[in-house]
Formats: sequence, C-alpha cells, structure tokens
Amino acid sequence: MALQLIALFCEDIREEVSGQHTLVGILPDIIDLPPAPAGTNENARPRLPKLAVYFRFHFGVDDAAHPINIKLRFASGHETSVGTIDKDLVQKAQQEAKEAKIPMAGLRFTAVYQSFRIESFGVMSALAEVGGEQYSAGVLNFRVVA
Repeated sequence: MALQLIALFCEDIREEVSGQHTLVGILPDIIDLPPAPAGTNENARPRLPKLAVYFRFHFGVDDAAHPINIKLRFASGHETSVGTIDKDLVQKAQQEAKEAKIPMAGLRFTAVYQSFRIESFGVMSALAEVGGEQYSAGVLNFRVVA
C-alpha cells in the first residue's frame, strides 16, 4: 500500500458544520513538564487537561484495502488503542476517489482525550498498522524540566 500519513497533536479539534476540522493549539514537538512534587507517589504521572490527535491518511485507489488500526505507544513500550478504520470505509474512500478521477483516496480520524494521563516520559508515537505493516504518523516528546 502506498500509504501517506500524518498525526498532529493539539489541544482540541472542532468539527465545523461544513465538515471541515479546526485544529486548536497545535502542540510543539516537546512538552516540558515539571517533576512530581516532593512526597508524591513515584508512580504518579502528570496529566494534560486535554489532548487531541488528528490523523490524515492517503492511499492509492488501486491498493489492496485493509483495516487501519491506530494506536499510541509510550516510551515505556505500553500501547493504547486509539481506534480502527474498517476495511469497508477504506474501500468506500477508494471508490469515491476513482469516481472523482483522483489517484489517491483520503481519510481522517480524530481522537480527543480529557485529562490525558502521560504513561511515561520520553517519546510517544502515533502509529498505524495496515496489512501487517506498522507506520509512524507522528511523535510527541514528554520531558521533565526542573
């Protein structure tokens, strides 16, 4: 599959009446976080009040269609599922692109988390698994700063 993908991390995603998305507060690549206060449980982790992830996928109209499994992987190796785009939706996007006579089909996927718990410091990756292959869509780095 000739897959092109990107994930943008931001504070919020608003879906407009027109079907467009407005991304609010696109985050930098590195988020500096304060250390845990003295006397706090070592396992206590900071939280972001809100975290949104905007995924954009493009793939060839004649590529084999597969479900797209989307997840976040923390520096610790722990993974959390974000969601799945099913094969039927991929095929529908391909058919619509063929009918419009464009060579690439596209899909969007959004996730918004309230009180997002940072599982571990370091790099968090936004990943997509398609047809047994894993692709990186973006990263967000959590760093402790005194």
